[in-house]
Amino acid sequence: MFQVLLLFTLSIGFSQERPIVLNGQAKSFQNDVSNILVVNLNSKESTITDSLGLFSIKAKLRDSLQFSAVQFLKETIVITDSILHKKSIIVYLSENIINLNEVTVMPYNLTGNIDSDIDRLNYRPVVTSSTLGLPHADVEKLTQSERLLLEADRGKYVRYYVTSIVINTHTKF
Repeated sequence: MFQVLLLFTLSIGFSQERPIVLNGQAKSFQNDVSNILVVNLNSKESTITDSLGLFSIKAKLRDSLQFSAVQFLKETIVITDSILHKKSIIVYLSENIINLNEVTVMPYNLTGNIDSDIDRLNYRPVVTSSTLGLPHADVEKLTQSERLLLEADRGKYVRYYVTSIVINTHTKF
């Protein structure tokens, strides 16, 4: 009887040391809960929540899970016996409110009306080789295949230029 009791207590003790797959959901009252990083700080294993905030991660007793995203404050949860027995967890995240000071774009003082802003900025056309009147500005660039053929042929083959004259031998004089 003592051996059975000892075996039973040892199996319970060792079972808590093995990680189990913990299913959970991150929730927020106002923000989207997708793509939140969930990290087991003890095992360094991590995962990302799906579009509904659902996730699965391996954890064991007294592991720490950290939830982090730009729009939320970091939240750390320590895994307890009750969480392990339920094999699930729901975590409510608090928003990370970032207050920014007002910014004025200088020296342009834009109004937001595109037509009036362009007139005030003295918008000039784009400078290209054609607008500058440079020589050979109208020449088309060769494609890569054409450049490779030209390079492969350059200096290796002799080019013969043939001039032909057509003589009509069927006419009567």
